[in-house]
Amino acid sequence: MPVIETGIRRVEIEQSHLDVLLWFEENEGQVFRQRPQDVGLAYRVSGPQFGIWKPSGLPYALSVMQSHRRVYEDLPPYEVDGTWVYQYHQEGEGLEDRYGKARNRALDLCREAGIPVGVLMAAPVHGSSAYRVLGLGFVSDYRDGYYILSGPAGFDGTAFVLKKPSEQLALISWAAEPTAADRVDERQRVIASVVRRQGQPYFRKQLLVAYEGRCAFSEYDADDALEAAHIQPYRGPASNRVDNGLLLRADMHDLFDLFLVAVDTSSQRLLVSPELASTRYADYAGRRIHLPRDRSSWPSVDRLDWHREQARL
Repeated sequence: MPVIETGIRRVEIEQSHLDVLLWFEENEGQVFRQRPQDVGLAYRVSGPQFGIWKPSGLPYALSVMQSHRRVYEDLPPYEVDGTWVYQYHQEGEGLEDRYGKARNRALDLCREAGIPVGVLMAAPVHGSSAYRVLGLGFVSDYRDGYYILSGPAGFDGTAFVLKKPSEQLALISWAAEPTAADRVDERQRVIASVVRRQGQPYFRKQLLVAYEGRCAFSEYDADDALEAAHIQPYRGPASNRVDNGLLLRADMHDLFDLFLVAVDTSSQRLLVSPELASTRYADYAGRRIHLPRDRSSWPSVDRLDWHREQARL
């Protein structure tokens, strides 16, 4: 069986499981007049009855489907900077069903292992039984009865990765239903932004472990406020190296990306721009940064020096 690097851990999965995931990547954006199920693979790509498709004997979920019937109140996907985010309602209600139903547990296993799932969306504009393949998405989180899926994900031959935005995805409109309440609409936008900013699930997971759940600059330790920051800009999967990352609180991430703070690698202390002299951020100037215990996970000196040069600090 193939051994896949998910960034969270190395996972051995069946070739027939991988074949289904590759089918979703290859058919990303395609519309089918009838819901695709048996496409000639060992496993169906969607289940005959349930929205969460978990074949018997397989621990992981293969796909999720938004049906035309809308049994649950799944929320429309949102696209933010080329990354889509979809809140998919669990099967049943409440934590008892979340942990008690096998299909929910299968999604949780995907989340824990970093294995993506295929996503099918009802496409009524193309017919009452038509479906669009949204693509592959990581199960990024679970909040208030919803699994948070983010994509587009893909397979680079050795690992599952969050792909760079494509022109095709950028043209897809994910507007909320006209009748959606404004507060729900705004909640989706916020969650979409948070998922995008927190970074690819496996990259952020690596940084959370390396930095022991504490911001490198402030040592703030609330997981939901911590983001995976690239020192040098994202240029594809190879950019997601721990030594090209810092675990930062959201506001510190903003300041770092704006070149308003930088790191003096000779002393491992924080440098703060004069533009922030009249703010409370000035208190961080000269503060020693928090580094991983494992030196192999320390940020690259060359990359930090490059960033400091851009910041001119």
